[in-house]
Amino acid sequence: MRALTFLFVYLIYLIQPNLYAQESKADSLKSLISKSSEDTNKVILLMELAWVVNSIDPEECKTHAKEALKLSEKLGFKRGIGGAYNNIGIAHQNQGNYTKALENYYKSLKCFEELEEQNGNVKLIKAGLGNTCNNIGVVYQINQDYDNAKRSYERALKIYKQINDNGGVAASYNNLGSICYDQKDFDKTLDYFFKSLKIDHESGDEQEIARNYHNIGAIFLEKEELDKALKYQKSALVLQEKMNDNWGLTYSLVAIGVTYKRKKKYKDALYYIKRGVDVAEEINAKYELANAYELLSQLYAEMKDFEKAYESHQIFKLLNDSLFNEQKAISINELNSKYDAQKSQQKITMLEKDQRIQKIETRKRKLFQYSLIGGFVMVLIFVFFIFNQYETKRKANQELEFKNTQLEFVNVDLDSKNRKIAESINYAQRIQSTILATDEQLNAVFEEHFLFYSPRDVVSGDFPWMFKKNGSIYVAAVDCTGHGVPGAMMSMVGYFLLNNIMKNNEITNTSDVLMELHKGVNTTLNQNSSGSHSEDGMDIAFCKFDEKLTKLQFSGAHRPVLICSNSEIKEIRGERFPVGGTQYARRGKEIIFKDHDVKLSKGDSIFLFSDGLLDQIGGEDKQKFKLSLIKDIIIQNHDKPFSETRDLISKKFNNWKKTYKQIDDVLLIGIRV
Repeated sequence: MRALTFLFVYLIYLIQPNLYAQESKADSLKSLISKSSEDTNKVILLMELAWVVNSIDPEECKTHAKEALKLSEKLGFKRGIGGAYNNIGIAHQNQGNYTKALENYYKSLKCFEELEEQNGNVKLIKAGLGNTCNNIGVVYQINQDYDNAKRSYERALKIYKQINDNGGVAASYNNLGSICYDQKDFDKTLDYFFKSLKIDHESGDEQEIARNYHNIGAIFLEKEELDKALKYQKSALVLQEKMNDNWGLTYSLVAIGVTYKRKKKYKDALYYIKRGVDVAEEINAKYELANAYELLSQLYAEMKDFEKAYESHQIFKLLNDSLFNEQKAISINELNSKYDAQKSQQKITMLEKDQRIQKIETRKRKLFQYSLIGGFVMVLIFVFFIFNQYETKRKANQELEFKNTQLEFVNVDLDSKNRKIAESINYAQRIQSTILATDEQLNAVFEEHFLFYSPRDVVSGDFPWMFKKNGSIYVAAVDCTGHGVPGAMMSMVGYFLLNNIMKNNEITNTSDVLMELHKGVNTTLNQNSSGSHSEDGMDIAFCKFDEKLTKLQFSGAHRPVLICSNSEIKEIRGERFPVGGTQYARRGKEIIFKDHDVKLSKGDSIFLFSDGLLDQIGGEDKQKFKLSLIKDIIIQNHDKPFSETRDLISKKFNNWKKTYKQIDDVLLIGIRV
């Protein structure tokens, strides 16, 4: 899905005021600017230059746009002020600083709205207003605020139609299509894109034609029509190489790589994605670079080159975290610079060490010379001090013997403390095991069931849970942050919160229970306080059965449920965020859990599990214990007693793990109705 997110960014158009046709090159514009007087014509040339260099160097774009802003304010040239703010916003957006981008876009919007009120229906002013509306929509869409994005795009489209600006109409069609893309309405998306492409063909604008080719290819990729996707993607690439459009090249190269990856042509995919990374690094496109590295990580993993997959994922995580925190992302060149600086510092340290060694050797040689000169005197003095030295040595031996005795006492004390710690942890395990759901409790409700429960340490962050209320049976597999003692503490928080919610609330829907649990974790861990960055929480697969076991309601946080019926398995996935934590709230993402209702038939089997089962490394090729292995066992043994199914899964898991260390707590709950 991240690959498609990467493609989505290029579906959106950044628009700048159409003050002049953008045919002039940067060097000729700089020449004209150097000869220009301090007037509005120079402002227009500066903004034109800012737009030309934006795709190559956003920092240079900001420099020229700020110069245009300063001169416009001096001249009282309000249209220039609005255009300059727009260009500054575009540069910030291309660098991934969306807050700064939106701040400058709204300053631009205010200028053009005031000009519209003063001057009426002037085409240049209306065009500037439409451009800024489109760009505001871009930022909202990137941040998944689709309602505001759509309103901004529709306002821009209306303005462009009023002034017969076909280029703006085409761009707005494209942006509205990208909204449909996010909402998975691919046919409507293609309809918008082909409308835009028709307009661009009529105008002969190769840059816009290339963008539309790319976008149409992205949708065919989503629809798994891979040959059509490649056709349009490569058509876009040809035009972008011709125009030296580095931003466009970044998107198209990686898009082609994604398509080849889908076709299992890994060599071709690696070639194109790595080219995309090179171009993204060259232009400092941080958002695109992060997505490209995640794609590389996924590709290397499919190629079974796990070392490179891990390296690529670490770089992606660094870039992605810095973007979401709206801090300045550390580029790959900066990482290399830091590495080189560390190496240089190590060399300096080694040189300083060598110099110190040389000084010590010099002092030793001088001391030796002085010793020879005074040797005779020292021999005489030595005789008088032999007895004193003997006494000193004897006392030192006594002191050493005393310290050895003390050390023995310390070791004994450490052994005692270690035993007490182990006893405390074992006691905590007994407490944990007494309050969690057991086979006996499940047996009182379900005729056939099993628990496969394997903590990584003595105590566990995973726990099974069951509750009966008003004729309904609630069952959950909960995976808390961490394992061992920290995980066990979180499991206690989750256990008592769930019980309290069920006892003291009238809510019955599984989604409402998870929302209350989310609020409870936030409150218990003080995650709602100002400046809190706590990410502790839990993943959960949560089910409700009616009394006759004919209906199932499911809600999940990062965890799915498997339902096997007549040798066919249906997987219902939970939401893509956890219960508790602040990482999603900091990104402005709304936490909403959904209910999934399923009718059950006699003999259907339901399976809830934590991610420790699937993430275990093992097998012949050091791979993860994949979900497909679990599904195969369930399907092949769907008509056998449940106890056999549990034993087969346990045996398969342990054989898979072999001598590898268990990396996480493991929990699997199976229920047959």
